[in-house]
Amino acid sequence: MSTNNLTSKLSHVSFELLDHLRAHGPATAEALHAVLSPGRPHMRPRDTALRLKRLEALSWLYSEVDSDGARRWHALAIEPTERRPAPRPKPYVGQVAPPRRIDVMNSTWVPPAGPALRPGAFDYQRCASRGVRC
Repeated sequence: MSTNNLTSKLSHVSFELLDHLRAHGPATAEALHAVLSPGRPHMRPRDTALRLKRLEALSWLYSEVDSDGARRWHALAIEPTERRPAPRPKPYVGQVAPPRRIDVMNSTWVPPAGPALRPGAFDYQRCASRGVRC
């Protein structure tokens, strides 16, 4: 598989993980999760472990078990040749209009205004039709 095909499958979070490993050296999955999870409340430790296994399967990194029994992840020296994907925009946290609230207990309901009709449109209602043979 060429490097171009590998790069096209990586997300911006994977690039952050690889950049951290290249800058700071080998790290455990727990340490990498602590680096990646701030600002991402949906990310769980299991997600980080799955991301590491996927990057290892794509030959972007490898793992070794140290003498203390901890598995540490190392980045390979491959540099991506394609442009990185743009990060997703952050959710808007500024002034947002609150949802509509209707006070149904302390207000009186007024039906919406009907359409404008021609004069005499409801004259038929004045005619008594009950009990009259047709």
